[in-house]
Amino acid sequence: MSDRVERIVIVGAGQAGGRAASELRGLGFAGSITILGDEARLPYERPPLSKVVLAGDARAEDAPVNPAAFYEEQGIELRLDDPACAIDRAGSAVSLGSGETIPYDRLILATGVRPRALRVAGADMAGIFSLRTAADAERIGASLATARSVAIVGGGFVGLEVASLASARGLPVTVIERAGRCLSRVVPPLAAGRIAARHLERNVRIRCDAEIAAITGDGRVEHIELADGERVAADLVIVGIGSRPQDDLALAAGLACADGVLVDARGRTSDPAIHAIGDVARHGAGRHESWQNAEHGAARAASSIMGLPLPADDAPWFWTDQQGWNVQLVGAFVDGDDVREVSLGPESFVHLHVRDGRLAGAVLFNAGRERRKLTRMIGQAASFDQIIGQQTGLGVA
Repeated sequence: MSDRVERIVIVGAGQAGGRAASELRGLGFAGSITILGDEARLPYERPPLSKVVLAGDARAEDAPVNPAAFYEEQGIELRLDDPACAIDRAGSAVSLGSGETIPYDRLILATGVRPRALRVAGADMAGIFSLRTAADAERIGASLATARSVAIVGGGFVGLEVASLASARGLPVTVIERAGRCLSRVVPPLAAGRIAARHLERNVRIRCDAEIAAITGDGRVEHIELADGERVAADLVIVGIGSRPQDDLALAAGLACADGVLVDARGRTSDPAIHAIGDVARHGAGRHESWQNAEHGAARAASSIMGLPLPADDAPWFWTDQQGWNVQLVGAFVDGDDVREVSLGPESFVHLHVRDGRLAGAVLFNAGRERRKLTRMIGQAASFDQIIGQQTGLGVA
């Protein structure tokens, strides 16, 4: 690493930003590190928000990226509740909302995403929420305590996780999905169907191929009007229709962007002094919004800045907790995969996605103990016969 890199500024105090700071210190960077955040909280992990924080079983502070004492011990400056508002690339500095300017030798953008807004009449009424921050989870959790009926707009991971929590409280829940099935962006059809069936068994109503015409109520949401004329009663609505990258700073600074900040394999943007990581970064075919991607992006950027070889990446990995099931997805899935189900016991099974005779991906239902084995086998392009051999401990259902 060049001796000139003495000051690193990280814009974004989320998981990717907090992890980048710890990776840099772990690799021996001894210069100054400053993390800029627009929330007043220490960097925390977001997956627990829709799983346990919203349910009131934990707080965001219970899932920190690093312990609170870590930042002081490692000499990492936290500038919280003071968002970055502009990047001066020529002057190598970041301007804050407070008016202060922070100089940098290297800049890491970890600004994440923002929820997509629902653009229909009445979408600004009270009782309608999106879930992105710890404060959002706390507000939704408080509203669930007094709600009489819940509508979820969007049948993705977040929407169905909230549906699971609401139905567990005995509330009537309707999921409204514009596509032909739930979980269409990430989960393959067979697994998505099993998850949807599980929700139906737990009294969650699912409306697919459904368009929202308007939201009605007297100041607070009371009904969702669908294009086919149906009225869905709800005094609490959670909108989970995807997200948009928070790349405004990058765009204003003239960095190359296209549905996120464009980066190379080392996380470098079109300006070699600036990296982008986590949900806001786009490399190759697209962006990947996941816990794993935040971790990997932070490690790649830190290694790049330090002039070190890149760490190896595992196969893509996602997980979700719904209706008593822990579902983990590892690898890649395409239409035409040969899907084979392996039973591991009551309420525990695996969908193996075999392509050209080799393992390409797996969906694990209450079978997290098998993930590392299957991840390794995906990396080795293992054959189906190898997968069910004695070394895996799996048996065909």
